[in-house]
Amino acid sequence: MLLKEVQSKRDAEDNIKNIISPKLLETVIVFQKNWIFATQFEAYYRNNSYIDESAMTTMMDKYPVNLVAKIKNKTEKGKSWFELSIFWGKFEMLLTGGICGSKMSNDVVPFLGSNVPLKELVDGDSFTSENIYVNCHDNGVKAHFQVRSLRNWTKLSSSFEWACISSRFHRKGFTTVDPLNIRNSTPLVTTHTVMLAYFLMNLSKSPGKESAFFSFMRASSTHHFKNMTPRI
Repeated sequence: MLLKEVQSKRDAEDNIKNIISPKLLETVIVFQKNWIFATQFEAYYRNNSYIDESAMTTMMDKYPVNLVAKIKNKTEKGKSWFELSIFWGKFEMLLTGGICGSKMSNDVVPFLGSNVPLKELVDGDSFTSENIYVNCHDNGVKAHFQVRSLRNWTKLSSSFEWACISSRFHRKGFTTVDPLNIRNSTPLVTTHTVMLAYFLMNLSKSPGKESAFFSFMRASSTHHFKNMTPRI
């Protein structure tokens, strides 16, 4: 199946929700020593800030016509971990949940988040793979969609529901937290989550509301809110 031409955010979203997620959810990616079963990922449209400001600029990664999976070694503040992305055209699907296994043993390790706990150490020959076994059913895998887990919520693209999660795993609770749907935490965290959802909804309609969002978040960080029912 080919991706459709992308000229707008709507085109990108149509690809993600109608082509990419049905095909790539519950896919199996096989490397030289490791294999990964993908239950969820976050989709990004690369190198086009007009469509997706939240995507990283990845000029070194080409735009493959066929699926390619790549393991990348990430480091930050003295810590190191592996991330796994599937590339298809200008789309990057960053895995954020699944099950890892090894060709060397029968043990498996479930994971949630972008840190992929590979069972076996990788070497230079096993950072890339085209051995990707996708779903071949006509309708593919049903998905639950939610916003991506981002660090920067000041951009319009932070409101995009481009985190794709297999519906059957979402029903069983094997999923990352929805940043806009935290209700059983502390009152302050819950309040911030509710208000973040409210302002992102309005930001997507009226980009000029950014300043109001920042004003609220700065003010609310020092206050305790009780019995607040937002109009969403």
